[in-house]
Amino acid sequence: MNHIPAVKALAPVRYPRVICDEGQDLDRVQIKLVTDALAPGGSLMWVGDRSQTVYLYRGVQIDVQDELLEGALTVTLNKNYRSAKKINECAQEVLDRMGRDILIETVRDVEGKVVNAPLYAEPINLRNSTLFVGRCTRHLLVFYKVLIALRYPAVMHGQPDTVRELQSCLAEIEGPLAAVRQQLLALLNAQNASGVASETYEMQFALNELLDYYLEINPGITLARANREAFAKWLEKFYQPGEAEQGIIRLTTPHAGKGLEADDVYLINPSMFPMADKIEQGGEEAFEELSVEYVAKTRAKDRMVFLPDLEVTSKKEVLGLFVKPTVSSLGAAPVGTDTPSSSQSTEATDVEGERNTARDEALAMLELTLMPATVEELDAHVVTLLRQAMKVRSATRRETASPAAREESERRKQAITSARNVLREGLRNAPLL
Repeated sequence: MNHIPAVKALAPVRYPRVICDEGQDLDRVQIKLVTDALAPGGSLMWVGDRSQTVYLYRGVQIDVQDELLEGALTVTLNKNYRSAKKINECAQEVLDRMGRDILIETVRDVEGKVVNAPLYAEPINLRNSTLFVGRCTRHLLVFYKVLIALRYPAVMHGQPDTVRELQSCLAEIEGPLAAVRQQLLALLNAQNASGVASETYEMQFALNELLDYYLEINPGITLARANREAFAKWLEKFYQPGEAEQGIIRLTTPHAGKGLEADDVYLINPSMFPMADKIEQGGEEAFEELSVEYVAKTRAKDRMVFLPDLEVTSKKEVLGLFVKPTVSSLGAAPVGTDTPSSSQSTEATDVEGERNTARDEALAMLELTLMPATVEELDAHVVTLLRQAMKVRSATRRETASPAAREESERRKQAITSARNVLREGLRNAPLL
């Protein structure tokens, strides 16, 4: 609708002074709307950050902006009031690679923290505002599912564009949701087999994951009976725009989170900031990619954590970021590392180590990071997991599950029960405080 006055040549209302914010995001038509609103002899204040030029793929043209601003008085605002010193040092390094002649001046007298670490080493602090920033929507969805499973208060942050892209992807496939699922899988499998992804691959993948999650949280709905319109409305509510706040974890892409800030920021698969193939293209494509990296690395106020890169970003891999590896998962200790001790001490240490290993493995199986406070709390969590395991579906979510799916469901129920028994024993033997 913003383009209608320009396309229809409607007479604009003119003003002696016009302020345009986020000017780096405007394309040719939008710039015309701004200039048409300016009365003859009027003044235009253009506020923008060239280092955040992340919408070239939408038709934003740097040369058109440069033509508009040629000869204008330029004031550089290099004071940073948001971030601590360490975060600004990281941002400065990106600016230097962009060739920007700007030196960030940190106003806050706070050192801050930038670190490469998993979540068990740099845990989430719910007393702070927290952002998870990921390059791919599908990666964010996996992290979101894990956070919810671990009972963290998480929301998917998205601008209207996010929902529009998903709705557009859904609209391209006709028929009921069962047919949508079938065609989505065919499209994704074909692209995976060819090694060539279309421009809509990420959204197709995300739509498929969201359909899975929709069925997961609505156990009374099968794929065959799922209502397409109800799913479309659910998508609109799933992505929640808003500001970062204490006690709520927001997950966002750099594009959707461009105006956000948070005390703590976790970067998902940080090697994707920037993406090497786009940097190799050079020119505006490389500049846009560095802008995406700059936006991602300037959201944090006090702490920025570069999470370990994951191979495929599966749920299992993400869960592993929350659980410190045990001795058994790291392999046996080297020969000759034992220290002299009595046989009783060695035996007690071995038993304790085995208990700790069994406890950690049980916690991972039950998707927990901390030991429940009581047996009752443990049982309530296990009941939820068992209910999920009882929802037997085949890979395509048909109403009749295959024998292999039934067998896998039964194995999972047995594993959950065994893990519960291990933690129950640990709670019963725990000392009273």
